[in-house]
Parts: sequence; C-alpha cells; structure tokens
Amino acid sequence: MYEDISKYYDLIHQGLRDDIVFVIKLATSVGDPILELGCGTGRLILPLARAGHEITGLDNSAAMLEVARHHIEAERAKVRQRIRLISGDMTSFQLEERYGLIVIGHNTLMHLTRQQVESCLYCARHHLKPTGQLMLDVDNPVMMADPSDDEFLVLERTAVESATGNNIVQMSSSWVDQQAQTRHITWIFDSSPRDGGSIRRTVVNTDFHYLFAHQLEMIFDSCGLVLKDIFGDYDASPYSEDCPRMLMVVGLS
Repeated sequence: MYEDISKYYDLIHQGLRDDIVFVIKLATSVGDPILELGCGTGRLILPLARAGHEITGLDNSAAMLEVARHHIEAERAKVRQRIRLISGDMTSFQLEERYGLIVIGHNTLMHLTRQQVESCLYCARHHLKPTGQLMLDVDNPVMMADPSDDEFLVLERTAVESATGNNIVQMSSSWVDQQAQTRHITWIFDSSPRDGGSIRRTVVNTDFHYLFAHQLEMIFDSCGLVLKDIFGDYDASPYSEDCPRMLMVVGLS
C-alpha cells in the first residue's frame, strides 16, 4: 500500500507532532539504542536522532525507506551518523543489537493481524535490553469498533505539495467488521495542478486490525512481556474508553 502513497505520507502527517515529544521523553528516560519498527519515511527517527539518540529504523517498504534516506541525506553529519536503516519484516527479524527502547509508532501495529502481532512482539521481546521498554501507539480500539460513521465519505485534509505546488485532497471511507475486529479503509488522494488541469487520483485499500487492551495484555504475557503503563493521549493522560489513543509501555516480565 505505502508503495503507492509514499510521496503523500509526510504531507498527510505534517500536523502530527505530539507523539514526537512523547517518544523523545520516553527515549531520554530509558536510554539508547532505539529501534523503530515500521519507521516509514523517518518521521520519528529524524527528530530522535537530532535529539542525540542512536536509532535503527526497520521497514518493509522500499519506497518509504527511499524517502527516509532522502531526508537523512539532508541532515548534518552528526545526525546522519546516529541513524541506521534496515529493510525487513517487523514480524520476523533478527538483529545483533539489544535496545533500550523499541517503538511501534502511530497506528503501525494496526496493519498486523493478531497472529502477526504475536510474532512481532515475540521478536521485539528478544531484542530488548533487560531494563528496556517497548512502546506501542494505536487508535483507541473502542472508537475503531464504533460503526456510527461507516461508509461515509470523509474529507480528511487538504494540503499543498511543496515539490510540485499541486493541491492535494485526501478523503476516506471505511466500515468495521466487529467480529473480525477489523476496519476496512479506502483512502483517496486527488492531486490537481495549481494552475488547473486534470486531477490525478490515487486509491488505496487497507485494513486496520484493532485489539483491546486486555487482548494485548494476554499477548504480552505469552511473549514474556508485562504492561507497565497505559495512556490515553500523548500528554500521558489516563486511558479511558473515550480517549483518542491507546499508548502502552511494556517491559520484560
């Protein structure tokens, strides 16, 4: 999917900043090195490296990693030296290093089925230092399971692409299968020249799989992990059913 929309990824996430502050604070408290699973275009790894952290980013999308490399090349030498990119599968990886912090950032885990989540967390557990921590960040599953807005076409955002000046419109439509705990999503990106002309449309379909807190805790236990903290947003407010996010900080059991 991200092969098709890698050029739009930074544009549609440019307003997302609060998670960066949250992750940097966590990284400062637990120590390096850091591993981000599903690092994408480097939205998290770049500010972490600028803040002085040693970080490895792993992703299975060649297109997203290419964008990340382009961003890294524009950084100062000291920042570039702190970053390592790896092409790999977050559900099956084996690295030599052990990490103080492993990050599974904004909704990345939701691309995985429950079985894949188990495989991912099992791998992550074996890459943590004894005092290391794992942080995962997903939409509140209670809200993901809500069918009230199903199949409406929603205007997500409008933006201007800096490289071309094109106007970008992002829309989405989705519906939830509560039994499968899966939200089926269609994203639509319309790109139109600033001075008029034909609209170029890109349509991608993806599934977001959600797991409730108690289900994830069962997986943690089976992988030799234990929940240390759970938050409802990037300000570290308590988790509840009506909060926007579910942030879990996990350690070795």
